[in-house]
Amino acid sequence: MYFAVFVSLGKNGGDSDTTFSGDTSKSGGSNIAGIIIIIILVILIIINAFEYFLNVNISAYVSGFFDPSVKTKHIDIVVNKDNETPPVQEIKFRKQVYNIPGNYYNYENAKAICSAYGSELATYNQIEDAYKNGGEWCNYGWSADQMALYPTQEDTYNNLQDIKGHEHDCGRPGINGGYIANPNVKFGVNCYGNKPKITEEEDDLMKTMTPYPETIEDQMFQKRVDFWKSKVENILVSPFNYNTWGEI
Repeated sequence: MYFAVFVSLGKNGGDSDTTFSGDTSKSGGSNIAGIIIIIILVILIIINAFEYFLNVNISAYVSGFFDPSVKTKHIDIVVNKDNETPPVQEIKFRKQVYNIPGNYYNYENAKAICSAYGSELATYNQIEDAYKNGGEWCNYGWSADQMALYPTQEDTYNNLQDIKGHEHDCGRPGINGGYIANPNVKFGVNCYGNKPKITEEEDDLMKTMTPYPETIEDQMFQKRVDFWKSKVENILVSPFNYNTWGEI
C-alpha cells in the first residue's frame, strides 16, 4: 500500500514545476523528491516492523515536503513503548467468611489479623451462611463475640465415620464450637471480608490437604507409600493370564 501511494506521489512530484531550492532544476527537484519519498517509505516500513514485532508504538509526522511555499521540511518520529506489564485480572470474590488455620492466635490477635486483611471477625450468622453455601474447615477459628467456631458438612462427617480413628475429628454436621471464656486460648481465625488472592503455597496445600488432621499413623503410612512409589519401576507385575497382559 505504501509503495502504491508513494509511486503516485513520485509521479506528481515529477510532473510538477516546483523545486526545493531556487537554483535547482526540474530534474534535480524530481530526483530529490524521489529520494525523499524512498526514505520516508523505508522509515514507515521500519516503524511497522517495530510495531508488529516489538509492540512499540511509533508515530511519524512529515510536513513541508510537498508544499513549495514551506522552506523548512520536518520529519517527526514519536516512540511510545509501555514497559509496564498489564496486571493479571484477578477473580473478584464477594465478601465472605474465610479461615486462617493453626492454633496460634488469642482473641485480641485474631481481631487484629482480620483488620490487617481489611476484614473483621466473622459472626455466627455469617459462618452459618458460609456453611449453607458449602463452606467447611476442620479448624476452630476465633469469631465475633469471643466464640470459636467451625462448620462441617454432613457428607464430610459421614465419610469420616468410615475412617478408623477419625470419626470425631471434625465434630458434627453444622456449626461446631461456642463461647470461650478465656480469650488467651489459641485458635485459628474466622474473618469476614474480601478474601485475599490465593498464593502458590496455598494452592498446593488445597490440592493435597485432607478434611481431617493426620495422625502419626497416617504420616507413617504415607511415608511408606512414598517409599514404594520410588520403587515401582523395579517391581514386577503378573499378566492377567498366560496369553493376555490385562483383562479386556
